Amino acid sequence: MPVPLPATDAQLRQAAERAVKQWTDETGRALRDRWTARPGLDQALAAVPEGPRRSWWTDVLRAFADKRTHRFPEFAAPRRAEATGQVLEILRSREPRPTGEDLARPTAAVLEALAGLAAGTRVGQDLTALAAAVDAELAEFVARAVQLEELRTGKAAALTALCGPLLARIARADAFEARIAAADRPSLLLAWTSPALAARDAARAAVDIRRVGDKADRALRLLSDAAFPERQQALSAPFDVAADAIGPADTAFSEAWDTLGEAVHIHHEFFRTWDDGTALWWAEQFTGVYGYTGLLAMHDLDPYLVQGAVRKLDGYQGWSLWEGFRAYCPTGSPRQRITDALTELSRDQPRFPGGGGGYPPSGPSPRL
Repeated sequence: MPVPLPATDAQLRQAAERAVKQWTDETGRALRDRWTARPGLDQALAAVPEGPRRSWWTDVLRAFADKRTHRFPEFAAPRRAEATGQVLEILRSREPRPTGEDLARPTAAVLEALAGLAAGTRVGQDLTALAAAVDAELAEFVARAVQLEELRTGKAAALTALCGPLLARIARADAFEARIAAADRPSLLLAWTSPALAARDAARAAVDIRRVGDKADRALRLLSDAAFPERQQALSAPFDVAADAIGPADTAFSEAWDTLGEAVHIHHEFFRTWDDGTALWWAEQFTGVYGYTGLLAMHDLDPYLVQGAVRKLDGYQGWSLWEGFRAYCPTGSPRQRITDALTELSRDQPRFPGGGGGYPPSGPSPRL
């Protein structure tokens, strides 16, 4: 049986290169998998309750860890030749020297021993220290993530409690709006109550806790590399701003809503004598153009006068009158100008400066 020959320098170098590559690849992969693969992420974030919040933190941690763990291959690549030389020195100094057959067809034990040599070099020790530093940094990130999530939960709960009474009033306003919308000819009353409903909408925006939480999350994503106190402040700020806005929004909504009952009564008093469906239809079209300001202008005048004025917009003369009215009072006109135009429309022969009036030679009703 032939005696195995000692490995040549070329064989030793090849084995050293293979050992360094195997060790750096496996060590870098293990580091990355600990912090970016699903099992590792779930284990790291076990203190965050399962569900949307853990999923959110999983994405944040994965993005943060991807940047950190990438430092290992970036640092290892330019030092592979140096590590190979150090492993080669160890192999050359071994007595007895490894055989060519051992290195040509290495067993699992030989491969493990060679990888151990790579880890024990000066370069291997530097890379091991780097991996440990990355682990520590990411463990610190996870610990802070748990604290930040607890802070966020507390802030959201406090804001929810603060919003409770206002949310109840908003719900009552929603129910009121639904009742109006289900009634006959709702557009006039909806326009008349639009200031109160607009105040309701502003209050709803102020108590949109989901939006506040999303804003805090965006701030945390942007500041994932920042110091912990800065991240705490970034998370807290949207909730604190929202909490400060609750009082003014509540006051504005309450003031607008307190006048709603009287507004509805005035509205019904104004239109209660209108038994002309055509006039009511035109009042709705009028309100669609001029909105709440148009309704105020109507209420500045006698309801009989207004009914007679808008009734003229129907039929043979209506097209010319409506064109003249709209030219004189475009959308967005001030209240007094609309009032003056309605007064002019009520006259026997209305004329609108620069806008025409009177009877066209022919043409369909604008209602058609």
